[in-house]
Amino acid sequence: MVGVIRGTEWVGPGALLNLVPPGLIGAASRGRSALDRRRARRPASAAVGQAMQDVAVKRSGAEQPLVVSHRILAASADRAVLRVDRLGQSPAILKTGWSPSSCVSIEAEAAVLVALHQNEALGCWRDLVPVLDQVGGSGGQRWLVQSALGDSLGLATGLGPKLEVAAAALSPLHEATAEHVVLDTTDMRRIVAEPLGSIASACPSWADVLANIAKALQTELLGKAVTLAHSHGDFAPVNLVLRPTNGDIVGIVDWELAKSAMPPGIDLAHFVVAHEANRRQVEHGEVFAKAIVSRDSTLSEQLSRVGTLARHQIDHRTLFTLAWIHHVAANLTKSDGYHAKSVWRAANVDVVLRAVSDASAGGEMVSLP
Repeated sequence: MVGVIRGTEWVGPGALLNLVPPGLIGAASRGRSALDRRRARRPASAAVGQAMQDVAVKRSGAEQPLVVSHRILAASADRAVLRVDRLGQSPAILKTGWSPSSCVSIEAEAAVLVALHQNEALGCWRDLVPVLDQVGGSGGQRWLVQSALGDSLGLATGLGPKLEVAAAALSPLHEATAEHVVLDTTDMRRIVAEPLGSIASACPSWADVLANIAKALQTELLGKAVTLAHSHGDFAPVNLVLRPTNGDIVGIVDWELAKSAMPPGIDLAHFVVAHEANRRQVEHGEVFAKAIVSRDSTLSEQLSRVGTLARHQIDHRTLFTLAWIHHVAANLTKSDGYHAKSVWRAANVDVVLRAVSDASAGGEMVSLP
């Protein structure tokens, strides 16, 4: 879809209501009524139009017209991501959010991009990270503009690159920021208690099961000597940008969930699960349940093949459990919409906790490791 901004006037190919096509509202919209999807598109359409007007004014000023064509890469009930082609400038990615949670996510990603590019220890690896160009907002929404990373046509689709190749692309971040520690109560609060608390608040009916998971992780991890490092937070095939001609990784995107001082194996475990979910065309929760409860040897073998930093410090089952906790907590935190998405919760939260509960009741899993 292409539209044009001249000064602050939006001139599009149709009404703003039709700006976001139904098919781009996202996988989480499956199972919702057509009326619900139309309601979700209304704020998205207005917000995208407003963000593009704001960008035009901030970049060019009121006296210099700016022409922008755009293509929507992703959209949901409270955020949108677009590739924009700016007159006389290189292509860019525009992200905008208009709920309290998505606005916080926009600000978080902007801060992470600046911090990564200021870290001299990361050297030329920073070429894989988008450069922040602008950040702003108005009327209860926030937006940022970042580089589109070379001549890439978009994000990885399908399975993306091989597991080993993807892990190697992120390993310089882990290695440059690695620190060796003995996990204390402060670490446990960041790594376990806080994300589990977010899940418990959204899913109070599972409080007992979540408490048992917390106890098992406390027993396994507290006082353990491990390596911690900066993490991506949502490392998955969809967040890799590939060169269309040869499939080389030219970018790693979506840094809004990045954290410091995290077990690097969480990034790798999440990638293994996301890769397998893409391959099988299922939700992440189904794969996480298999990895956590059944000790699936295939997933564990895949995790063994990727990454060398601190590979054996934390049990694979524990890493998959931590990856699931942070995956669910991050989604609940970054977007207000996930709290109301019963289909997503059933497929990504309930399926895992039910499997853990059933295994514990049957005596199959006394503790996680």
